[in-house]
Amino acid sequence: MSLDRIFRKARIPGEQERVDIGISAGRFAAIGVDLGSDAPSEDLGGRVVVPGFVETHALHGPEGAQ
Repeated sequence: MSLDRIFRKARIPGEQERVDIGISAGRFAAIGVDLGSDAPSEDLGGRVVVPGFVETHALHGPEGAQ
């Protein structure tokens, strides 16, 4: 598998061990300890990594309130 970028020493909520996260085509493609690759990398130094949050509700203005 070809990785575009690797985030090293990331912390995932609920896990004790720091891991590497491999990104391919904008998606999480691999998670593991010491992913070997020549892809550009960034050391996160234990910072928490979570998938993007999506807000699923909408607020309506005065025209929607009755």
